[in-house]
Amino acid sequence: MRNITSIIFLLGFLQIVSGNDVPRVIGYQGKLYQDGFPVNGEYEIGYRIYNSADSEYPDALLWEQESHTVEVHNGIFSDTLGLRIDTVVASHNELWLEVIIEGVELIGRERLWASPWALNVPDNSITPDKMSDGTQPGQILRWDGTEWNLILLDLNGPQKASSETYKLYRIHQLW
Repeated sequence: MRNITSIIFLLGFLQIVSGNDVPRVIGYQGKLYQDGFPVNGEYEIGYRIYNSADSEYPDALLWEQESHTVEVHNGIFSDTLGLRIDTVVASHNELWLEVIIEGVELIGRERLWASPWALNVPDNSITPDKMSDGTQPGQILRWDGTEWNLILLDLNGPQKASSETYKLYRIHQLW
């Protein structure tokens, strides 16, 4: 029975490790001033995500991270927005972040841009075929300043292939 429990635990652990392809969190960094000067010390900071920039719509609240202690040095702090945030990011096109410092909602929500949406790219959804540039093994695409050229590698060195006829001719200097 003990061995079966150990194996089940190990399989469960492997499932957790393999299932976490990317961190399901968003890094956030801010600069905190009081009376025009950067602050130092520990502050209680929380976050809310809304689907509206307008604070007149409090029912637009989608996600909240309760305030917790964050260390601030020379006004700069870094934090992580996490727990279940990936489900919010994946299901909305436009999101707005509100920061709460010491229980006070800062004026103005800031829009979250492209980076958080990378969280909803599932495992193995981007394949080499989807990223293919038309080259084959042993070929390279090189930009010459005006167009992309197909470069073939062989024992004689790099060769340029015409995009129309694929006729090979020698390139004396590539770099």
